[in-house]
Amino acid sequence: MKLVMENWRKFVLREFTDRVGETTSDYQEIIRLSKEKYNTSHLPQDPSPRSPKEQREFRDIIDFKRDAYRHILANAWFASQGGFSDTAMRFAGQAVEFAGAVSNFIKGRGFNSEREMDLKNNELGLKLAKKILPGSDLKTVADEVQHLIDKGHFFVEYENETIPY
Repeated sequence: MKLVMENWRKFVLREFTDRVGETTSDYQEIIRLSKEKYNTSHLPQDPSPRSPKEQREFRDIIDFKRDAYRHILANAWFASQGGFSDTAMRFAGQAVEFAGAVSNFIKGRGFNSEREMDLKNNELGLKLAKKILPGSDLKTVADEVQHLIDKGHFFVEYENETIPY
């Protein structure tokens, strides 16, 4: 099963790269930006010395803000660059979430990838893509997404329910 998933991801990523060109490096840059803008370096990295307040802040940054930023930015960026319809972007998002759920299942973490939350944040990215001026660079789009996140305009999963932040 692991080999099937690895081959599937390679195939999907290759197709994505063929259509957009620099997709792989763009996605790596999106991941880098998410870690840079929503970092936890000011908090203890080992959970045992964190206070309850520090633990809440750590989880808020990692589980909510960084994750939403990455989903919204990836969808806004790739959809705004042309070559993909909203339908294709939604299909890709569903496929990535399914692959994540299968991966979690294989690792013994249940068949869950916080799919509903991630797909709602993907939709925010698709809506933002329609507002992006042609020729905008990744930094400009990233700044728009950060503005949304900082205003709390994204979705989170709390107690098995997807809700606005």
